[in-house]
Parts: sequence; C-alpha cells; structure tokens
Amino acid sequence: MTKSLNCVFAGKSASAVPGADFKEWVQNEARNFSITGWIRSLHDGRFEILAQGSEENLQELRVRLLQGPPFSKVENLECKSIDYEKSFEKFELRQ
Repeated sequence: MTKSLNCVFAGKSASAVPGADFKEWVQNEARNFSITGWIRSLHDGRFEILAQGSEENLQELRVRLLQGPPFSKVENLECKSIDYEKSFEKFELRQ
C-alpha cells in the first residue's frame, strides 16, 4: 500500500474548454512537486485527484489546489489521506 492523497473538488474556469485548464494545470503542479498519480473528471462535473509523493509535497499541492489556476475558482475541496494499492511513475490525465 502506498500513502496517497485523494481529493475531490469543483472548479469553474473562464476557459472555452471546461475542465481542460484544471486538469492540465494540476498535472503541471504535480510534476513541479515530483508527485505521481492522476486526475480525472467525474460525471457530476467535479474532479478527482489521487496524488502520491512526500508528505511535504502533497501538502504543498493541496495549498496550490485551494488557490487554483489563473482565472479560475476552486470550490468544495475535500482531501483525505488513504492507502492505495498501486503506485505510479508519473502524473496522468484521465477521462
């Protein structure tokens, strides 16, 4: 089992492509902090993230998630620490 951070949040963007900005931004932030895992869109329009990395880097990602990308708004960020059965080599964009 790998210690992981699992987050779910809603996001609003001024982008013409809803969600694309958030997913790419989160992927870039994760890479900047050497975090692996994934982000995906949920059927209700929210996003889910599974992130793996050092405790310090995961907390920094959480802070960055609260700020969100430029011209966007993050709402209802809920994160919890979990044990996940798989570890990842990179941070992936999922459907």
